[in-house]
Amino acid sequence: MDTPAANPEGERIPPPAENIRQLEIKVTDGSNELVFKVKGSTKLGKVVNKFCVHQGKDPETLGMENDDIIEMKSEQIGGWSR
Repeated sequence: MDTPAANPEGERIPPPAENIRQLEIKVTDGSNELVFKVKGSTKLGKVVNKFCVHQGKDPETLGMENDDIIEMKSEQIGGWSR
């Protein structure tokens, strides 16, 4: 029997169930890119937070001020045309 993998916090996680949708998400800030394997139900805020922690970034180190805007973009590959 396989031993369940451990997540970054060291907690044991069971193997994914067949009916749980798994996604591979790439997060980039233009110069750095990380790939996360997540469940389809994972909140995107959790993914963004992990990316920022990994990069050592927080609002202070980025020089952010009150009412700054963070742009989120969705990349579309392929498409439909008439």
